[in-house]
This record gives sequence, structure tokens and C-alpha cells, in this order.
Amino acid sequence: MVKLGFNAHGFIFQDAVNSVLHSFNAANQALTAELVIAETAAAAFKPNPDAEPDDSGFDEAEFLAYRIEAAESALQTFRKAFALILYHTWERAARRWVQVKSESHDDLTAAVTKAGVPLHPTLKDLRILVNTLKHNKAKWGKELAACQSGAFFDPGFSVNGTRDWYEAIKISPAMMVKLFDAVSGSGPNVHSASPQ
Repeated sequence: MVKLGFNAHGFIFQDAVNSVLHSFNAANQALTAELVIAETAAAAFKPNPDAEPDDSGFDEAEFLAYRIEAAESALQTFRKAFALILYHTWERAARRWVQVKSESHDDLTAAVTKAGVPLHPTLKDLRILVNTLKHNKAKWGKELAACQSGAFFDPGFSVNGTRDWYEAIKISPAMMVKLFDAVSGSGPNVHSASPQ
């Protein structure tokens, strides 16, 4: 008879990551639909050269452009929030696997690695992203700009000068997939050996 291993830590962890993913997908679909509606309305708009701006000073073209900008901003805020959720889902689970009391990410990853739990290389980039989002400091922003997993800033972005790092960060749909993969790939699954 073949022994089928069952890793409770792996089951709980992967289930938590899947729950976060399902929540992300549901909300992402709604927010993306809002952006598509705004872009479709803007593309279909035909300006009336005789139209006067309303009392607010906006004309319809400006309003449609604002709707696109607001929808894009909502998507970015949403992705940033889920990046934070993802990292903290991993961090809380990892602390249970290895019982590390230290607050240091480096101490935690060392203990997790020592316990035989694999760490996805992009997990480090996720941690840098989260620290940049939370602390809005150039130290983290410059590290984020140097990440190997992909671009978190618009092309031509300069790390020099004073800036709002939170606002400068742009997380693409492809990057969200990488971040989910990084977390899922940085822990046990139901068939993994239990952490030592």
C-alpha cells in the first residue's frame, strides 16, 4: 500500500492562498468591467462642437477621461491592497510553520529554508513591494526599482528626488500573477514533507 502523505500546514496554507486568489479574481472582474465601460464610452464619444461646458466647467470629454483615470486608480489601489494581503498571508503562515519570534523577514526566511520549505525567488520582491507601499521611503523604492521580477514603475521612471512612492508604483495584471505564484510557491502543499 502506498502511503499518501498529508501536510496540514500545506493544506491550510494553500487553501488560504486560494481564498485570497478567489477574492481577488471576483473583485478584479468587477473593477476591470468598470474600466472597460469607461473606455468604451470614451471611444464612442463624438464631441459636439456647439456644446457648452456645464456649471462645473467640465465638458463631456473631460468627464469621460476622468472616469477612465478613476477606474485605473481604483484598480491600482486594489492590486496594492492585495499585494499586502498576499505577503501577510505568507508571513503569518510561515511563523506558524517555524515558530520564529523575531520580527525580521531575514530571520523568518532563514528559519523557513532551514525547515526545508522552498521559497520562490519573487517572494523577496513582494516583501520589498510591501515595504515600499507601507513605508513610502526611498530606501525601499530604490530597491523595488532594482527588482528582477519585473517593472513596478512606468517606463522612464527615475528613482532620484523626493516622491510619493506609493502613487508611483504600478502593478500590472501579469505582475499580480507573479506575486500569487511567489506566495503559493513559498510554502508547503498538502503532499509536502512537514517542516522540520
